Formats: sequence, C-alpha cells, structure tokens
Amino acid sequence: MNKYNLLNVLSETIVIKTLEKEKEYTFDGIQIPMIQRDYAHGRESASEIRKRFLDSIFNAIENGNSLELDFIYGSIKQLDNKDYFIPLDGQQRLTTLFLLYWYIGNKELDSIQKLKLNDNLVNFTYATRATARDFCKKLCEIDIGLETIPRKEIENAAWFYDIYRKDPTVKSMLVMLDAIHDKYQLSKGNLFSNLSNLTFYILPLDGFELSDELYIKMNARGKQLTDFENFKADLINWLKDDKNPSRDVFQETVMHHDQKMPYYLAYATKLDTDWTTVFWELCVKDISEQENENDEDKKAVVDPYFTRFWNRYLLNAFIVKNRESSDNIEKSDFFSKFYGKEGKDELVSYESFDLHSSIFKKENVIKESEKVLDALSQYYNTVVNEIKPSWSKEDDWNLFDKDINQRQRILYYAISKYLEQNLFEIDKFRNWIRVVWNIIIDPDIRSIGAMINAMKLIDQLSVGSKNIYKYLTEDAVLSTINKSNFKSQLEEERLKAKLIVSDFNWEKPIIEAESHAMYMGNIGFLLDENISIPKFKSKFEIAKTLFNSKGSNNEFFKEYLIMRSVLSKIENWSTLQGLDFADSHFNWQFLLRKKEWIGKIIDGFCGFETIDELRCHMEELVSLESKIESWDDEDQAVLRARNAHKSFYTNGKFHSWLQEHKAINSKWWNYHFYIHRPRSHNDWVMVDVKRNELVTRLIRDYDFVTDQYCNDTNYFYGFRINLKRDFKDFCIEMNLDVNGDLNLGFSNFSKDFIMEFDVIEEDIENNIAYIKVYDYDEIITDTDVVNFMSIMDNEVFSETNKESIFYKLKNL
Repeated sequence: MNKYNLLNVLSETIVIKTLEKEKEYTFDGIQIPMIQRDYAHGRESASEIRKRFLDSIFNAIENGNSLELDFIYGSIKQLDNKDYFIPLDGQQRLTTLFLLYWYIGNKELDSIQKLKLNDNLVNFTYATRATARDFCKKLCEIDIGLETIPRKEIENAAWFYDIYRKDPTVKSMLVMLDAIHDKYQLSKGNLFSNLSNLTFYILPLDGFELSDELYIKMNARGKQLTDFENFKADLINWLKDDKNPSRDVFQETVMHHDQKMPYYLAYATKLDTDWTTVFWELCVKDISEQENENDEDKKAVVDPYFTRFWNRYLLNAFIVKNRESSDNIEKSDFFSKFYGKEGKDELVSYESFDLHSSIFKKENVIKESEKVLDALSQYYNTVVNEIKPSWSKEDDWNLFDKDINQRQRILYYAISKYLEQNLFEIDKFRNWIRVVWNIIIDPDIRSIGAMINAMKLIDQLSVGSKNIYKYLTEDAVLSTINKSNFKSQLEEERLKAKLIVSDFNWEKPIIEAESHAMYMGNIGFLLDENISIPKFKSKFEIAKTLFNSKGSNNEFFKEYLIMRSVLSKIENWSTLQGLDFADSHFNWQFLLRKKEWIGKIIDGFCGFETIDELRCHMEELVSLESKIESWDDEDQAVLRARNAHKSFYTNGKFHSWLQEHKAINSKWWNYHFYIHRPRSHNDWVMVDVKRNELVTRLIRDYDFVTDQYCNDTNYFYGFRINLKRDFKDFCIEMNLDVNGDLNLGFSNFSKDFIMEFDVIEEDIENNIAYIKVYDYDEIITDTDVVNFMSIMDNEVFSETNKESIFYKLKNL
C-alpha cells in the first residue's frame, strides 16, 4: 500500500488501491466533517497524549527518520463540484500535521515558499464550526514572526475575534501550537524538509466495502478523547515498535480486504472497522433505552464496550498465564487495576500502556485476541443467545455489560478460549458452554480465589472444547479431574458425557433435569453407569417435585418434611454437629453438590413410585427414635446425642421455627449442645438434656408463664429460660441457666416477707432473691424428668408437706 504525507494529499495526484483497482485522485482539499468532534489534542485532559505524540514526531524529524501514522479512513465526496477527502478516523493526527507544517513553515521558509505552502494548507478545513473553518483559513493568510509564544501573538492580532476564544477547536489548536513551539525551541531547526517523513495510509470507505453506517459507528465516541482511543494508539505504536520482541511477527505481510499490508496495520484496521460492528448494536440498544436522548451525557458510545472487552480479556490472560498462587495473583498490581474496586471494572481508567504491554508480550496474546474478535464480529448474536444457562433462559447478560460478577468472568474466559481455539460450530459451542455452566454454578465460587481456580480449570478443559463430550470420556482428562477442587462435578460431567456419547438420546433428558431450578446442572445423585433412560426419567419425575426455586417443596411436603427426613437419617455425630441445614435454595444446592451422603438419600427418595408413597415414608422417618452414634460410647453421651438428634426432625412446628428464625446450625456451649442462629444472642435452643421438657411441665402443671416459646411447641429459646408465676402480692421466679441450674426465688416482695426465707443469692438488677437451686444437668431421659418433677413437687409445690415452699407461702 502507498504512504502519503499531508502535502501529498493536499497538492498532488495520488494513487489509492481499492478492492478492484488502483485509481488516481487529485483532491481539492481535506474537510473535517460535521459529525467529527472538535479538535482535542490541545485540551488540558490530553496533555499526556499531546506530549507523547509530539515527542515521537520531533524524534523522527530531528533525526531524519520516518514515522508512520497508520491509516486515515474516510470518504471521497464532491462538495461544491470539488473532490474532498472526508476523514472518518484521523482528524486529530491530520490537524496536528496541519499545525506542524504551518508553524515550522513560518519559522523556516522564505516568503515565497511560505506563500506556496499556505496555498496548499488553506485546503485543509473544518465543517464542524464556522469559527474553526475561518481560523484555519486566516492562519494561511497571515505572515507571523512567531518570535514569542504563538497563542499570545495570535490572540493579540487584530484579526483574532473574541468569538474564536469560545470555539473549543480553536482553543485546542492554540494550545497545540504552544506545545509545538516549546518542542521546536529545543531543536536545532531545519526540520521542514523532514516533515515529509511523517506519513500515513489512506483507506477510502467506498473502496473497501465499508459503509457510511460504519462512519457513524466509528464516530460514536462523544467529544472527549476516550480511554480506548488512547489505549488503541499505544497498542498500535507498541505493535510496530522496533523494540517489540515480536516485531518480526507483527511486520509480516498479510492480506486484508485483498490488500497486502503489515500484520499490525491489518490489526489496526480491524480495530476501527470490522470489530467495531461487534459493539454497535449494544451502543444502539443503550441509546434506545435512554429516556432522554437529548441529554448528551446519557448517549451511548462505542468505546466503553471495547474497553470492557480489553479489560476483561487481559485480566483473564493475566490470570491463566500466571503460575503464581491465587492469593499472589489477587494481590498483584495488575489484578487490582483490571479487576476494579469490588469487581467494578467499569470504573477502571486508562493511565498508561505499561501493565497492558506486560500481557501483550505473552506468547500469542495478540493473535488470540484477533481470533476472538474476528469470531465475535461474525457470531456475536449467536454467542450471546447460547451462553444462557439452561435453568435461566431469561438471563440477558451480553459479555460487555457494565456489571460483571465472578461467574460471568469465568464464562467470559470460557467463551474466549473456545473462539481462540476453534472454528465456531454452534452445537459444539453449546455443549462446551453447558459443561462450563455446570461447573461454575458451584456455590463455592463466591471469592476471588475460587474464581481464579475455576478459570484455570476451564483453561485446562479448553483443550477439549472442540468436542467436550468426547474429551470428557477420554483418560487424558482424569489427571485434571483428580487434581481439581471441582472433582465431584467433573466426575459427574464425565459420566453424563459417557452416557450421551453411548446413546445421543440421553442428551435431552439430562439437559431437562439440569434445567431444574434447584439442580442447576448437578444431577449426579440420580445417575450411575448402568441406569436406563426410562428409569432416569422416572426418578426425575419425583426429583423435580421435591424442590423449587426457594428450597424444598413445602406445598407437597409441609413443615420442612424433606429436610427433617434427611436429618433423621444421619448416623454419625460428626455429620450432625455444625451441619448447616437451612432449607434455602443456596444451601440445598450446596448440600447436593458437596455432601455425597445427602445426594444418596435424595436418590433413594426418588426411587419411590408416587409422591404419596414417598410422603408416607418420610412421615415414618421423622417419627423414629434416633440411632445416631455419639461422640462417646459412655451411656449418658449416647442419650444426650440422641436427644439432640431427635430435636432436629421429630417436631415439625419446632423445625419450622428454626427455619423461620434461621437457627440452622448447632454447637456446644458451656458443656451443652444447642441449635442456634449464627451470630445471634437469643435464638439458641438447648437440646441435649431435658430442659425443654422440664419447662413444659412447670408451665403445664404449676401455672408458670414465659415468652420464650418456639412456635407454641415444647421447645424454648434462650441461654436462660425465665419463668414467672404471680402469687398474692409478689411473684415466684424460676430460671434455668446455662450452667445446668434451676434457680427458684421471688420478686416484687416486701422486706418483711423475704425475712421468712434463707436467701442464697440476690439479683439486685432484677430485684430477685433466690432461695433454692436444683441441678438439671443430668436430666437426660423421660424417667429423669418424672423423678426430678417429683422432687420439685414435694419440696416446692406440695401444700401438705410442711417443709415445702408452697406450704410456707400459704401459711404466711
């Protein structure tokens, strides 16, 4: 392809090769179109870009070197019967070149040479604003010495009107002229002849099957220079940099649109043309959803979508190509930058190319990114339609949304890996994504470390992404499975793949089962290598009735019968202690994936012929005595373990209270075992001894009251259970504390009254005087309860035993 400098385009006949042929053009000028933004290289916010661009330019012209400024895209249009080149992309570069020629020409050329130069430069014009157009024309009409700072000299000129000060393009040009002046002052001069070494390629839209619609797409950027434009410029400069270790690869000649060009130019062209299409529909969709399209701040632009692609793609590349531990990866500067605060990569700003280059230097990153973007530009809509999990077809995440969670990051990587390694085949892609979703829906993926480990697993599995079913059946995958944190699910995927490969009729019922709101890809508990399709379907008919999107199906199995039935079948204390038995969607999903014994129980339930038969079986289970193995063989330990275990499942109302109050865990406290709500101070229920039964008897037989009921059951919450009974003009108090003591006393009493009793302890804060203490620590059996209450009846409540408390109270 031919290269041109600014004066070539403005004053000479040039040859441009299009798809069909070479054609000669003599342009009457270059016109920056209305659709373009104002000139931005002179803005304060563009100071770093301005500095880098001028540094590279002056480095080239001071040393007599060539500097290639890449493609200038545009249209060739007739305006007022004249042929103009209308730049689509390259306005900033062209305007800076215009100012360079003007400034250095004024510094170095004689009056005749300057006149000739200005006759050419005057053909560079702006259609964006009349003031910008007039300013450019005026520059080419004046003779100015430029002995001082250009801005001051120009602004003090009689021809410089106040209205120019309000034009952002003019203001930006003045800043750039000052910057050029500063650079020139540091040079040795004699630079004008070297300006011709600043060259670019021209790519006309009509000659490369590029439409006017693309013109609009590429300019959907807003007024400010975007982070993506800055990044893109740095990326292309890096690709062609002589110091780039892969420079030879990026300088290789390739064919693009039937044109031979260096690889980096083809890559740059795609960034501005082919790949822009990927994001255009998203841009249009955003605009259409805005309530006020006239609000410029709300208008969608293309570049943020490009930026999200690169931020996410490069972060994933950093993770999988890094051999450090997940902890070290998470703490790295690169991860912190690209992951964003709390994962919000939308807020990540572009500051320099240093971190980016550290990943682009990795083997094949550029070529791999090209494959991904090529495929997305062709298959994007299909990809987005196929990445929805089977259990959530309403999911409308589109890869480049502002928000992205950890699972979506893994999915994004899985999509990229497939497109890097394979020609797109919808069926094979769908199978790959199905397996990926079945893995990453794992409830354990809720931390950065888990996300990183899952991503690296997907990287290992991606070698078989072209035909994931076949790959999963091969022995080569076993080492990956055995070393993985997701071993159980991978073994399930291997089994399902074997079944499908052996008989394709398996695929439909398997996917149907995976689509269930609870199972979400995890149906291994229903499968074995020898099961038949009819048997599997029969089991799934029961399985899909057991659960819904909230947890177990309490419409069919009331009072949490499914969870209670599962708990009743626990055989070992170590399994029960600390088990989270929340009847929630999240916890059931966790239990079915992580607790193999629970999967076996549910599988057993699914073997029943009808729901009614299963319900009868469950009701029988929750009525059975516990046979759990205790933490100790000692008799009392066995009895206490079984008391505790029965409390989990026998009483439906109590279990409902536990679920409603989120008291879904258990632990030891002060030598007693409690079911409790984590981080709660009140929702604790002692269940290893018969404290609840004692309280029930005291309420039933002796008219005590409490507000510590659990759903009107014979269970009571709290570390200490407080009981009261009004009696004459005072109150009888009882409390059963955490130490295993039942304390008896009085409140609201007179001084004369309490003198009649031997007070053993006083609760000054609550004005209670205790006169008697009983030890309930070893009340473990029903017989123990009867015996304990017999003692209480005789020593406290008897009205005939002259030694009892009540006898004394009655006779005061």
